[in-house]
Parts: sequence; structure tokens; C-alpha cells
Amino acid sequence: MPSPRTIYVGSAGFGEGHHAAARGLVAALERLLGNDPLLRAEFLDLNARVFPRRDRWTKRGYLALLSRAPRVWAAIYRLIDRVNFLEATPWAFRPLWRELGQMFAAQPPAALVATFPFYGFVLDRLAAEGGPSGFPRAMVVTDSISINSVWTRSPGTDVYFVPNDETADAMAARGVPRDKLRALGFPVHPRYSDPPSETRPAVGDPALGRRVLYIINSQPHLAPAVTRALLGVPGVRLTVTAGRDPALRGAVQAEGERAPRGGGGPPAPRCPARAGPRCPRPCG
Repeated sequence: MPSPRTIYVGSAGFGEGHHAAARGLVAALERLLGNDPLLRAEFLDLNARVFPRRDRWTKRGYLALLSRAPRVWAAIYRLIDRVNFLEATPWAFRPLWRELGQMFAAQPPAALVATFPFYGFVLDRLAAEGGPSGFPRAMVVTDSISINSVWTRSPGTDVYFVPNDETADAMAARGVPRDKLRALGFPVHPRYSDPPSETRPAVGDPALGRRVLYIINSQPHLAPAVTRALLGVPGVRLTVTAGRDPALRGAVQAEGERAPRGGGGPPAPRCPARAGPRCPRPCG
């Protein structure tokens, strides 16, 4: 019987979008593969696996820059666009492709799909040192329209999945061959295509008030104050998503618990962790 092979879905935790896309792809692949004994899907955060401490502090620094010093992060982003730091400092990333080579030796790859750009560089280096190659390689681009050149610096990538035609145009303008570009949208978890488990109220029903969804993105330190302000608007039924940040989730829920009850109903049930918190004031 042939040895089982793995479809690796590589990501990194610098922005939840990379992980969200990767987890959605893994979940979709698991549904498609079912109980196939020869093929499996696996989520991979190579940076966290190889450099757990460095990964933690760089993520904290990244989030701090986004929230507290967005102009500094914008300058760094532009610098990354102009300077190929991966090629300039390969010694800093050598442990990554060596670890990946050991993983491939233990569990041969059927393919690797990356939602973070450094996987292209790591795979190119691994192949250059005689490591496994020849398997399909795909890049899922999680930027849209405004594209950093770091996404385009992997000649060994077989196909790029981009969110829209405008992003495909931007990638082509940076030298990616058109025949490698596929505009298929942004990957999401397949549960969003499942039929709802309960009847949902009609949108716009005046008896239910105004349903507001607040998705916390940058500047999370402002989220409690924004939540408090939204809860002060009469008739609002508020849902807040806090990603996978338990401290932020707790801060937002505390605002909901302090808010006066409104909308004529009891507190909404706590929603699943994957969707983020719903404020205890009646929610949609």
C-alpha cells in the first residue's frame, strides 16, 4: 500500500487573515478528502514551530505597531516592498527550510498551499539544497489590490489564488505570469455555506431594531469605548467579533454587561468562540 501524503497549508500569525484563510482551506480539504487513507490536510505555522519565542515577540511587536504606530508600520511595509530581506539574510531563515525538509521526509507532501509569502522563499531554498521538490505549490494571496512585492518573489510557485481581478492585474503588473493567476475570492470556512441551524429573523424588521455588526480590526485598544458608544444608541442590536483574542473578548463583553438592557428582550446567548463575542444586550 502506498505511503500516505499530506497537503500542507502553511501560514503565519502576522494578521489573523493568513490563519483564517489557512484554517478555512484545511477544513474544506478535510471535507473533500473524508476518510481517504492516502491523503490528509495539515495546518502548518512553520515560524511558530521553529522559533516559538521569536514568533511570540514579533507578533506582539507587529500588533503594537498596527495599533499604536500605524505610520511606522506603513514605512516598514514600504521598505519590505523595496528590499528583499529574505534573500539578504538567508541565514536567519535556514532553520525553517531545514525543519520543513525533515517534515517532508517523515510525511511526504502531496502539495503545499501557502497563505503567507515567505513559504515560497523557504521552498525555493529547500529545493536548491537538494530537498524535496516537484510537488504542486500554490500561494493564496491575502492582500487585495495593493500588493507588496514579497508575494511575487517565488519563481517556483505554480499558481497564485487571488481575491479578485484587480489583484490579478496588480500581480501581473509586478511580473507574475497571467497563466499562474486565478481570481477565486478569499477562502473562508466551509461552515458558512451550510444551511442555518435555525430560522433567522428578517433583515430590516423594525420590531428587532437596527442590527449592527462591529468587526474589530486595527486599534483594538479602542474597541471597548466603541462598543460602549454603539450600545448607547437606542434600538441597536449589536454583535461584536474579537477574533481569537480572549482578553479583548472579555473587555468587550464587560461593556455589554454594564450596558442597560434595551430592545425589549433578554440578554442574547453567548456565541461560539469562532464568531466572537456578542454583547449581552439583545443581539442579531
